[in-house]
Amino acid sequence: MKKNTDIYGEICEIFYYNMDYFDVGIVLSHNDNKISYIDFNIYGEYNGYVYQGHKAIEEICYDDRYVRFMKKVINKESIPKLNISSKEEFINYAIKNNKVLSIFYAKKGTVDLDYLRIKVIDFKEDYLFYQRYNNYAKLYKPIRKTKLNQILTIMVDTKYGRLIEKTRNE
Repeated sequence: MKKNTDIYGEICEIFYYNMDYFDVGIVLSHNDNKISYIDFNIYGEYNGYVYQGHKAIEEICYDDRYVRFMKKVINKESIPKLNISSKEEFINYAIKNNKVLSIFYAKKGTVDLDYLRIKVIDFKEDYLFYQRYNNYAKLYKPIRKTKLNQILTIMVDTKYGRLIEKTRNE
C-alpha cells in the first residue's frame, strides 16, 4: 500500500463508484482495493480517520473549484496526527486509547445499512470482538464478533464517536 509520508498532504475529493457522492479528505495510503484518509465534512471540519478495504473509489480529484475552496477553509493544524492506515492499526489504536470505532460490514452476502458504533473488546485470530453503542451512548452488554475480512469500512475519531466518548456511561 502506497503511504503518504506527509500527514498534511493535499486536500482532495474522493469519488465513489456512483460518482454522485464524494468525501473531502487527505489521502494517507491508497492502492486498488484499500484507502485510508483523513475525513472532513462539507464545512471543512475535521471528522476523523477512515479506512476502506473494498474497491469503491472511482476517482480522486486534487484540483477543482470545491477543492480550492476547501483548501482555504480546512485548518490542517487542528488535525490530530495519528499514524494509522490499516484495519489492524485502526483497531489497535482504538483498544490502546479507549476510542469508539465506527464500522460498516458485510455479513453472509448482505451489507449492514448503517455504521455500528462500537467499543473494541479484543482482536485476535482475525476476529474483532466488540460491544455496540446505541444512539445515546449506552453500551449494550452482549459481546459480538465479526471476521476482520467482513469489515468494509472503519472510522475512528469521528465527530459522533467523540461525542459518545464524552458522554458514554459504561
